[in-house]
Amino acid sequence: MRYTVPHYFKKFQCLGGSCPDTCCAGWQIQIDPASLKKYRKTKGALGARLYNEIDWEESVFRQYDGGRCAFLNETNLCDLYLEGGGENAFCKTCRSYPRHTRRI
Repeated sequence: MRYTVPHYFKKFQCLGGSCPDTCCAGWQIQIDPASLKKYRKTKGALGARLYNEIDWEESVFRQYDGGRCAFLNETNLCDLYLEGGGENAFCKTCRSYPRHTRRI
């Protein structure tokens, strides 16, 4: 396997709401099967929101306002992270981004 790493990779640090851009817009966020299963079992207000904000047929988070993830709030922070208890609430895609892997 060959690894390629951008020059800024080791220095990368998420700036959260103060970032001039956002990782959570402009592309569909694919949800892995294990996370879908976990999200389907989630109870309470977060469970209801997950139920409504996931396209279950396509296994992706819904998008609004020009491709913004349904969980990206007005301050460019992730409500799933904030309400779900941190990184453990993320699907595989959100946990690994901005790192990208592919098999060649």
